[in-house]
Amino acid sequence: MMNSESRPPSSVLRPPSSVRALRRPSPVRALAALALVFLAAAGLYLSPIGRVWRLNRMDTRSLMLQTLRSPDDFEAQMALGRRLERDSQDSDAMAAYRQASLLHPKSAEAFAGLARTSLAAGDPAAALTAARRALSLDPAAPTAQRTEGEAKETQGDLLGARAALQTAVRTDPADAVAWEDLSRAALRSDAWDLARSAAERASALAPERAAPLVVLGEALIHLNRAPEALTLLERAVKIDPKSAEAWLYLGQARINAGGSAAGSAETALRRAAVLDPHNSMPPFLLGTLLESQGQIPAAITAYRKAVSLNPGDTTALYRLSQALQASGQAAEAAGVRRQFVDVSDYQRTATELQERIARLEKAGQTSPDAMARLYFQLAALRKSHGDATDAAIAYRLGAAARARQRMKDEG
Repeated sequence: MMNSESRPPSSVLRPPSSVRALRRPSPVRALAALALVFLAAAGLYLSPIGRVWRLNRMDTRSLMLQTLRSPDDFEAQMALGRRLERDSQDSDAMAAYRQASLLHPKSAEAFAGLARTSLAAGDPAAALTAARRALSLDPAAPTAQRTEGEAKETQGDLLGARAALQTAVRTDPADAVAWEDLSRAALRSDAWDLARSAAERASALAPERAAPLVVLGEALIHLNRAPEALTLLERAVKIDPKSAEAWLYLGQARINAGGSAAGSAETALRRAAVLDPHNSMPPFLLGTLLESQGQIPAAITAYRKAVSLNPGDTTALYRLSQALQASGQAAEAAGVRRQFVDVSDYQRTATELQERIARLEKAGQTSPDAMARLYFQLAALRKSHGDATDAAIAYRLGAAARARQRMKDEG
């Protein structure tokens, strides 16, 4: 034990007074720290970043009032565009983004928003122009590459769509929607392996969504891998029981898989028809299933429904004529065959005209006015055969080309 002579003095054991003072909390220092935090928060709140945050928290009415009071407020126009786009008010959002792009002609974000909303509003030509402008300002502009691909697909340029979407997924490999869009474009151009691999990536990035599973299932059906497709599509309808597309391809996979699965295909196809009553595919596939089971009258009813929904479906017309002939209704079968020939001629003419337009658009040497005349010709042809949706798209493309000609003439 240490005696009193060997014990060190108390001054050595105690820390200096300056250290003790530092350990003791100081009200002045605490208030100073709080003041610094408050000043930093106030500075951030009043900064451009803070203003964007405040605008994004405003409701639609307040943002509209802000843009009316200050029509030159770029940030307010962008915030209004984002809010309206989230609310699916695409035409109004497009107007806000367009105003923002006029206020700040070098904003890739404004042109990317204009591209997205133009496409959603049904104007793929304007969407493509805006997407290209966004990419010229920022080659990695978020969503612009994807929108460019979607616009090209809408215009029938499937190879161009695939190229744009492949660039989009290289730029942002975590963009599940871009992977899904790439898989759909690949499906439309019969690139089944690309569709499968892109859909697998989309599903891995967004496992909670049914849509990538549906696209993957469709690709596997085309690759004659119905049992695998069946498993995926059954998962898809569990995730989203209201997906008509999932039920449709589940029915097709069950037909292709055969055996006990084929027996439940009818249930899936009838469910798809209820969820999407304007789609001709569920009744057509139901007709093929019923015909294979020898239920010819029921198959004829299903085929008639498919033709009424899509009078231009040559496959449905052919199967209907065959079923009518088999049931002894020769006169009606002959009438359907004449309709089949007429539709085939129309589709060949429309396809040739559309391919001509695509070649001229790619060459870029034809005047906008000449392109407008071709689009209007295609619109008239589509309308004369009852293809109202395709006719409206062709007409909008023609109107956009005519507008470009006016701009060229004026300046």
